[in-house]
Amino acid sequence: MASSTLEKSPYISQDDAHYFDFFRGQLVYELSGYSHSEFWLRIVPCESTLDRCALESVLAIGALSTAIRLAPQHSTQSTRRPSALHPWSVIVMANIHHEAAVRHYIKALALFRNRLEAEMNKASPRSLLIVSLLLITFELLQGDMKSADSLITRSITLLKHTLKLHRQEGLPHQVQAPRPLEDDLEDMEHLLPLISIMGGYTPFLLSQSSNIQLWDTTCGMDLLIADQPSISKLDVQWNKYHARAVAFIGATMNFRTLPLPQQRDIEEQKNLFFAQLRVWQIEIDSWCKGGETFVDPVQIRTLQIMQIQHQTLLICVSCCLDATDMIYDNFEAEFRVLLTRCVKYLRESRPTYLFTLSTSILSALLVVVNRCRVHNIRMMAAGIIRQIQWREGAWEPALMLNGKLGGVLMEERSRNKDGFIPSDCRWFWAATEWEAGRKQLIATYARAVPDASGQPVNKTLVLDPDKILDVCSDIGCLVDHDIEYLDLLSGIR
Repeated sequence: MASSTLEKSPYISQDDAHYFDFFRGQLVYELSGYSHSEFWLRIVPCESTLDRCALESVLAIGALSTAIRLAPQHSTQSTRRPSALHPWSVIVMANIHHEAAVRHYIKALALFRNRLEAEMNKASPRSLLIVSLLLITFELLQGDMKSADSLITRSITLLKHTLKLHRQEGLPHQVQAPRPLEDDLEDMEHLLPLISIMGGYTPFLLSQSSNIQLWDTTCGMDLLIADQPSISKLDVQWNKYHARAVAFIGATMNFRTLPLPQQRDIEEQKNLFFAQLRVWQIEIDSWCKGGETFVDPVQIRTLQIMQIQHQTLLICVSCCLDATDMIYDNFEAEFRVLLTRCVKYLRESRPTYLFTLSTSILSALLVVVNRCRVHNIRMMAAGIIRQIQWREGAWEPALMLNGKLGGVLMEERSRNKDGFIPSDCRWFWAATEWEAGRKQLIATYARAVPDASGQPVNKTLVLDPDKILDVCSDIGCLVDHDIEYLDLLSGIR
């Protein structure tokens, strides 16, 4: 359903046609990643033929992606591929395609702002959501995390009465603010919360870690997965559940500081999430058994990622209320299964894209690196991440791995003679400081257990953003953890 203010059949010049064709013919699949959702494959291309603002955004993404592909991978600051530490900007243009990208993006922003100023009360929530996601995608793609962070927060504010996951302060869950019904809106409204929630687990979208409190993890807790007619619909339902579960895990970070009644509420929510994971297990297994007849590889990848994300949630929901991180030691078998599934996905899929908005195996592997204290398992996960060449939203594999490995290095140095890491030697990555162009990344780590007086214990490491820490060399481990040489995971020790 298009807004009444949208232009009919926006014109595409001959100079820009190849950007549109590139977006429609290739980028929609890359941005979708594993997902079988119709947002990129159908909704965005259709919207861009009706809405000038959406079209300018699509052309900007197409032109920027073209510019990135033509830029040398290892070169100067101005031409290397964009990242959180080396974002592209209007100050130095990489090539003519970068110039075209900036030109179209400025037009899209101007149209978007004019629409908000002219008809904020009449603007279509569906249209606002689509364009917001496109603008956020552009900023993430060019590595401008500060602008992406601001856009995400602004979009959440604009659409808070549309997003079912957003807390409706002062309103009971069943009496939320009314909103206009629009085609497809319910199938894509989870995309913005998911970007915000996953971004909050990185050091690059600083506002999103605090925005975790905006999401109502009890909203819509009854599962609606029965008789899903397609993988696409199942994917939407799973992503809604996945977003709530990941938000819940983030909200439990301060569990021990909460009043006792709130702690009991959170414990009840945890039990409910765990019960729902069992229901989802049955559903996903059922689809996987039927998946033997699937011919579309995207459907197979979608189910594989559901299995990976389900296994990750199973571990994290089980352990999220333990501030000492000790319970994770009881999940060695589950970590093995998770790692095996990630390896299987990587070997069968071999993604070739540079950037996707989907969440696939990167976040799951980083959980293994950070939370599994079996040395060979966590270091094999790190080895897999080293081979990942694509970015997932704000998740950059090399930067995220380096940050996690700082804590891993301190833990591995602290193993006792029995190979055990004591509770007062377990660390997690808490914060990062950096400036674009600087050759150092300052990472702060918090110890899982406070000191004797109850005060937090922090340590700071200065990391080289262009050189991943070599933990094994530091502790004298001679095992080759490269998965190219390890075909059987059952022998991990």
